[in-house]
Amino acid sequence: MQSLWYGNGIRLTRLRVSLIALLLGFSTMALAQYGAVDGDWTAYSGDKGSTKYSSLDQINKDNVDQLEVAWRWVSPDNAILEENPSKVPGGYKVTPLVVNGTMYTVTTYGIVAAINPTTGETLWTYDPKVWGGPRPGNLGFNMRGLAYWEDENGAGRIILGTNRAYIYAIDAKTGKLISEFGDEGAVDMLEGLRRRNNRRNIFSLSPATICRDVIVIGAGLNDRPILKEMVPGDVRGYDVRTGELLWTFHNPPIKGEFGYDTWKDGSAEYTGNSNV
Repeated sequence: MQSLWYGNGIRLTRLRVSLIALLLGFSTMALAQYGAVDGDWTAYSGDKGSTKYSSLDQINKDNVDQLEVAWRWVSPDNAILEENPSKVPGGYKVTPLVVNGTMYTVTTYGIVAAINPTTGETLWTYDPKVWGGPRPGNLGFNMRGLAYWEDENGAGRIILGTNRAYIYAIDAKTGKLISEFGDEGAVDMLEGLRRRNNRRNIFSLSPATICRDVIVIGAGLNDRPILKEMVPGDVRGYDVRTGELLWTFHNPPIKGEFGYDTWKDGSAEYTGNSNV
C-alpha cells in the first residue's frame, strides 16, 4: 500500500485518501439534499437554514411553459381598501408557508389566512386590525411573512409580528389566538423596551425565527431618523409557549457590553435606529 506525503510530515495512505474522498462525496450530496422536505415550506426561505431549496420536481424546465392557472385567491385587503381608499397597501412581499397540506399567508394589511392549496378555498382568517389605525411608519402597510412552530403533539402555531409592534400566536388549525401566549394571545413589543417609543417608530415586518422553542425577533425601525434620540433595534427572544421575554441582545449595546465604546460621546445611551 503506497503512501502520500504532505507538508509538515503528514502521511496518508491511498486507502485513507479514498475513504476521505468518499466521505466528502457523501457530505456534498447530503448538503445538496438539505432543504424543505415532503413538499412542505415551513419557513420563509424553505427551512431554518434558509436554503430556499425543495426537491419537488414535477414542474421543470421542460414543462413549465405548459402551466395553467388552477385557482385565484382574493385577498381580504381588497374589500378593506375599497372602504378605506386612503389606506393604500404596499407591495406584496410575502412567501407563503405550506405545512401539512395547508398554505398560510399574511396580507399587506397583516391579515393571516389559511388556504387549501389544491382548491384555493379560504379555511380561516385572523385580522389583527392593523389597517384600523393610521399609516404605519417607514414602509406603511407592509408585511413579509410568518413563522410556524409545532409542539410535541403536532399542534401548530402561526407567529405573526405586525406594523403595530405586537406579536401574535395563532392556532394553525382554527385561526384563533392562543390564550396562554402573552396577554390573551398577543405580546406588546413596547413592553420591556429600554427606551419607550411609539408604534410608528418600531414594528415587526419580517418573520421571526423559532429555535428551540424561542421566538427570535428583531425590530423594524424608521429608515429616516429626524431626531438624534431614536429607538434602539434590540433583538429579543420570547418563549413560544407563553410569550415570556427570555433575553435581549442590545443594539446598540448598553454600558459594559462589547462595542459600547465605539458609539461616539456615549451616543448609545440615547440613539439607535439600528434595524435588524
